[in-house]
Formats: sequence, C-alpha cells, structure tokens
Amino acid sequence: MKHCRLLLLCIILLGSRTTAQNKDSVTTALQPIIITAFRMPAHTLYVNRTIDIIDEQTIRNSGAVCVEELLQKGANVNIQPRGVFGVQSDVSIRGALFSQQLILLNGFRLNDVQTGHYNFDLPVPVEQIERIEVLKGAGSALYGPDAFGGVINIITRVPEKEALRMKLSAGENGLFDASVGYDFSSSGIHSSNIVEHRRSDGYHYDTEFRITSISSNNKLELPIGTYSFFGGYTNKEFGAFNFYGISPSREWTETTFLGIATEIKLPSFILQPKFSYRRHYDKFMYDLRTPDIYVSIHKKNTYNGELLSIMQIAESFSLISGIESSMDDIISTNLGNHKRASVGMFITAHGIIQNNFIIDIGMREDIHSEYSEQFSPSASLGYIFSQNSKVFITAGRSFRAPSYVELFYTSPSRVGNANLSPETGWSYELGLDHTVYSQLHAAMSLFQHDQKNNIDYVIFAAADSVYKATNFASIITRGVELSLKWNNEIKSEFLPTGHPSIHYILLSYTYLDSRMDLGHIYKTIYSLAYARHQISTTISGILPLSMTATVNAVHKIKLDGKSHTLVDAKISRSFSPVTVFLQGTNLLNQTYEEIVDVPLPGRWLWAGIEFRII
Repeated sequence: MKHCRLLLLCIILLGSRTTAQNKDSVTTALQPIIITAFRMPAHTLYVNRTIDIIDEQTIRNSGAVCVEELLQKGANVNIQPRGVFGVQSDVSIRGALFSQQLILLNGFRLNDVQTGHYNFDLPVPVEQIERIEVLKGAGSALYGPDAFGGVINIITRVPEKEALRMKLSAGENGLFDASVGYDFSSSGIHSSNIVEHRRSDGYHYDTEFRITSISSNNKLELPIGTYSFFGGYTNKEFGAFNFYGISPSREWTETTFLGIATEIKLPSFILQPKFSYRRHYDKFMYDLRTPDIYVSIHKKNTYNGELLSIMQIAESFSLISGIESSMDDIISTNLGNHKRASVGMFITAHGIIQNNFIIDIGMREDIHSEYSEQFSPSASLGYIFSQNSKVFITAGRSFRAPSYVELFYTSPSRVGNANLSPETGWSYELGLDHTVYSQLHAAMSLFQHDQKNNIDYVIFAAADSVYKATNFASIITRGVELSLKWNNEIKSEFLPTGHPSIHYILLSYTYLDSRMDLGHIYKTIYSLAYARHQISTTISGILPLSMTATVNAVHKIKLDGKSHTLVDAKISRSFSPVTVFLQGTNLLNQTYEEIVDVPLPGRWLWAGIEFRII
C-alpha cells in the first residue's frame, strides 16, 4: 500500500507541473512511433530509453530467415545459436543471460516457462513481421518478470491490399525452403496468412533439421474499436549435437500460440483487454546411441490475461495502468507435474514539462504463488535540447523467477535445484540520441546492471562432472553502446534506372565488462559466455544492373580472447512480378562456436525465387 501512495504522490506532482505542449517547439520532424516503452504509441524522441527499431525495409533487405538473425544484424544483440536457420538460439542483451530477456509478439508474452532456450520457438515467419522494437535495460516496472536485459516486441504486418506470394529456395547441405503467403484487406478486415517449410541434411553429423510453420494475423476495425487475433503453430525436428552435454542428441518441439486483443476507445481513456494461450511440447533424447535411456517429454500450457488502461490527462501527460494475470502448468517425465500462478499490477506516468523535460515514473507489484512479492519501480528524466536530440538518465529494478528446468531437471550432465530463489537486480543508464536532418542518427549509452541471486549451472571443483543450478551472490555488468545509422534521402525512383546507390549504412558497437562474486564456485556454464566486444555493420544499396545488395558483418571478441568475423550477404534482382536472389552466410568460412562444444557451419550458399501472383 505504501508503494501505491508514493506513486500517487509522484503523479500528482508531475501532473501539477505539466503544461500543454507547444507542438512547434521541439517536434518539427517527428521520429518513428514505438509502443514497447509505455505499452502505448509514443515517438522515440519522448522515450527516456535506448530503443532499436528494426524496420520493414531492413527486414526485407536483410535476407534473415529467423528473428534471431534480425536482432543481431539490426540491433547488435548477441546471438548464441546452437542450430541455424531458426533451429534454436540463445539471445543476450547487454550481457544478460539467455533467460533474462522478455519476448513479446504484438505485446503478448512468449517466454517459455520450462527454459529460456525455447523462448525463440516462435510461430511467426520473418515475412509476416512489420518491425521489431528492442527496448534495452530493465523492463519489469511495466512488464513484470524476465525483463532484465530488455524487452523484444515483434510486431506483425497488417496488410492494406490483397496479395498472393510464393517463395522457393535451395542450397548447400540439402537446404530447401518454401513458403506461401496470402493477404486480404477489405471493409475494415485485414488478414495475413503464411505457411512455411524448411529443411536441411545438416552441415555435419546430427545437425539436420525440419521446421514447419503456419500463422495467421487478423485485424477487424469497427466504429467502437479494433479487434486483433493471431494464431500460429510451429513444428521442429532437429539434431541437437552437444546441445546440453557431450552427446549426439535429438529433439522434437511443437509450439501453438493464440492471442486475442481489442482496443476500445472511450471519451477519456482507452481500454485494451488481452488474452493469450501458449502450448509447448518437446521431446529430448539425450544420446542417439542409447535411444531408450534419458528421454524426456514435456508438455506445458501458459495462460495470460491483461487489462490495460491509457488515460490522456493532458496533451503532454499520460497515465498507463493495468493488471495482468498468468497461470502455467507442466506435465513432464523428467521434471514432474507442477502448476504456478502470478498476478501483477502496474502504473506509469509519462509527461513533458516546459516543452523540454521528459519525466517517467512507474512501478509494478507482482505476486507469485511460489515466491515472495516483487516490487519493481522505475524512474527516468530526459532533456530535449534540439528538434531531434535528447539526453536521458534512467533507473529501474527487474526480477526473474526460476524456470522449471532450473528447479527440477536431471540429466547425466546437469541437475536442477528446488530451493532456488528469484533473480533480482537494478539497471542504470545514461544515454544520448542525436539526429541530423532525419538522415543521420547517432546514439550513445553508458549502462550498469547490479544483479543478485544470479542463477546458473555451476561446479565447485575441477573434478566435478555434474553441473548444479545454483544462486550465487552477485554480478555487476558495465558497458557502452554506440550506434550510427545513415539513410539516403534521395529515393531510388529519382535516380536513373540501374544507377548504383546506397540505401542505408548501420554501424553498432557494444562493450561489456562483468565482475562476479563466485564465492566457492569453480566454474559456470552461461555467466561468462558474453562477448566483450561486438561490432555490427550493415550496408544496403543498389548495384549495377538494378540489383539490390545487402552485406552484414559481425565481429566478436570473447572473454578468452577468441574472435571471429561473420559476413553475410544477399543479392537480388526484380523482374516484376518475379524476384530472384542469391545469398550466403559466413562467407569468410570461419570456424567458430557460440556455445562451447557446439560447432557452427562454415560458408553456406543458397539461391531462390519469389513470385507475386496477385
């Protein structure tokens, strides 16, 4: 109750100082609209956070076949794949562990309750994505558990006209990829539907895969509001060579997701009810050589409901509040049968004072059936010093409850710990955004995470062979992020046909330094797996003969001094309504690993064709 009284006082003080915004004072050239920072639409200029937006042009030009690739190329997020082409990857923002990012699809939670390794079992193909918003830093004040490193919100396309598309590609290692998409738009009804199948014989023993996905994104516009429905299903079968131990393994997974949302506009506020259901099934065979031993089957159901209210109290002052409830259950041959539930209540005030100062104050209280209450406050202050530039400072608390695997798993190489406590931590950030004539955007951020009760698999002596899930004392991570993006304002239609030009150049750099209090721990599996330096560069443009080309290079230097450089490229040529393309990954044929003892492929080339039938 004292937390609610404190927030109410802050809102009253903020509201009393808020003045109507002069629209001509600082917003001559408005920046892109995002929704992740406040659960409501807002221009990036008025957000006191670092947010990377991977827009539709970047997505289409990238040649990426899964969301993880887009995150590394478009937001310099550290990706640690076990398999390629969407098989399985861990994602880390600013040195956070793979389980410490919150994944959203159109605002719906997607995180897996069994393990964060399944967070990117996503039932949505790249072709259906309009943009991705990556909110970096603590996000628990709005979104509750898991948002340590940040929040990744995948936003799907709403088609504006009817279209029928087909895509076929094939390449090395027996790669075959095919998809069919149909869009419909008429009289306020919008529907986007895609079926996709991808398979490969693998790049060495026990790395073959088969992935099939079906998804449908729908929106209905009525006078009283809008209604949205998303349904998706993904089925995977893949070799899991050394994924969770030194063993040739195999895995089968199925993901089903349903999300329903509506937006009701009332005279003084907007209501947004949401409900989602996620079902995940997986079967894991630890050793192909002994197929009847150490086979685990897990079935999970997750239900989420949310009611959000957005109140525009004044032209420059908004109040966002809501309640969220979650229930999950698991039936497992290894982990046992369990159920959990939680409820969270949150409120955030966002205002602009004297046309230049941006203030955000928020807090959230989460109550979990298995753990104590978690209180997550946040506050930030920003100053707009030119039409498209600002400086800001922010602080916020985050937490994460242990997953079912961390609590109960047993295998020849790892065991869980039923006595684990939730991870907690504070994040701090000082940031600068500067845009010149909407063509050149530069950003810099200094940040620090102070984390307690970190959960990782550890051993206490070199002779130990089984890693145990353990809370250990603390991790302090400090870092720097720099980014620079240049967009060519001269549109291609104003240039002579086939004239070479550059569309955009993106350069990003991240430096990380983590200090850990390991106590008596000898070794951990995940806590020291981050890259100390990561540089990402993307160049996209037009080549002679009207060919479109995009090249991306990512260079990583690990803590042990090992480094690698991955260069990917895509070249395409449109002969309307047909487009042909050639692309490849790891063009320098680097030998590298992101997860210890899990080798990743060398150079891989493929080619394809896209048809636009309607």
